[in-house]
Amino acid sequence: MAQISRSEDDVSKRLAVIFEGAIKPTPEEMERARQRKEIGNPPGYPSQPLGDQIAWEQLLTYCRIAGVKRLWIASNDSDYVTKFDKRVLLNPFLHLELMQTCGDKVEVWCFDNAMGAVKDFGKNAGVKAEKLPTQEKSQEIEKELRSLDRDLHFFISYADDDHRVIAEGFLDELYRSLLKRLGSSKPDTGLR
Repeated sequence: MAQISRSEDDVSKRLAVIFEGAIKPTPEEMERARQRKEIGNPPGYPSQPLGDQIAWEQLLTYCRIAGVKRLWIASNDSDYVTKFDKRVLLNPFLHLELMQTCGDKVEVWCFDNAMGAVKDFGKNAGVKAEKLPTQEKSQEIEKELRSLDRDLHFFISYADDDHRVIAEGFLDELYRSLLKRLGSSKPDTGLR
């Protein structure tokens, strides 16, 4: 218990890697998240603390500022996605909000696992990914993510060539972070 109170336990250490790059929500995003919760609009539940609502409002802000045209979402949270006929689909209400924010032609791909989204992004966004994790390493990463016993969401966006550089950096950083969490010291991810 003492380790947990000092965030020195295994779970806290693994979560720290995720939260290192967290961006604080703006007061406007917090207000919109509160309104979303009070009204009962997805994501999130009125009985739970703000969380999913903040993440979604931050994503909408980013999409608006960056002019996102294509978005990959990896989530196993039923607030965001629904599985139907072997497909993962974005909640229709959230999809409508994305269209209102990004335009009617925004392309959205949803996955229930992070590695599936990363691989699809690398293949379909024109991002040069010379070396993605092996199937075995991908399964290990997915197992590690599931062991956190939390609903995790990854959003990967693509607006234009300038944003492709950011996306390439994101893929590299995501993979490096996942390897770090697994205790691997491989310095080169092969993503360029």
